[in-house]
Amino acid sequence: MRLLILCLVCLLSSCMLPTRQETLNVEQAQTQATREKLTRLSNQIKALCSAPEYAAYFAKTFCTPADANIAMMSDKSKINNTEKLALNAWAQAYDNLATEMSEVLHAGSAQNKQMALYTDSVAIPAAQKIRRELYEGKITWGQFNLSRKEIFDGILAETRRVHK
Repeated sequence: MRLLILCLVCLLSSCMLPTRQETLNVEQAQTQATREKLTRLSNQIKALCSAPEYAAYFAKTFCTPADANIAMMSDKSKINNTEKLALNAWAQAYDNLATEMSEVLHAGSAQNKQMALYTDSVAIPAAQKIRRELYEGKITWGQFNLSRKEIFDGILAETRRVHK
């Protein structure tokens, strides 16, 4: 009798476990939700580039590496007070979105977690360092833009490495 009860418990509890297809559907929904969150955050970050309050900043630097040009990379001028205000305002908005993006990545797949670790430990500190150097007048806009491009290139390389 105990064996029969044990078999019934096992049988009934196995019915309560999700099937492989149900598990895959949940994982696909989570992956899709993560993709949607990352796309939304990416679009919000890109929208910062055209916001009027950051115009003085983006008059001197690029939104994406594809927008970079020779003049930006060779600009020997240093930041002025108007540009400092725009840089600070943009940095606060950007950092908030970047933090949210990092949280989404940390909660995602193993690949996403690797990207979050890279951006948190390498890319973000490097970006904050060059922002500070630009703000303090230690580097020119051209040096800043070259460094930003190197940071973007590092992120791209890490993305390729992680997702191969």
